[in-house]
Amino acid sequence: MNEMLGNQYFMARNYTLAEAEYLNAFDQTPESIELKKKLIICFTQTDKLNQAVDYALELAKTTSHF
Repeated sequence: MNEMLGNQYFMARNYTLAEAEYLNAFDQTPESIELKKKLIICFTQTDKLNQAVDYALELAKTTSHF
């Protein structure tokens, strides 16, 4: 449910509320690549660049095929 509500906020470009909903959803499914991607966008839009970089690096490590 949290992810669906987050998607609504995301589509409305309310990244602060979307971020909160995505973080709640992420607690339940921390392996979700799609949630990580959406959180990275939310973090960049809410000036939380350090968090965006942390999630991006984590995502790069988990999706690397080297």
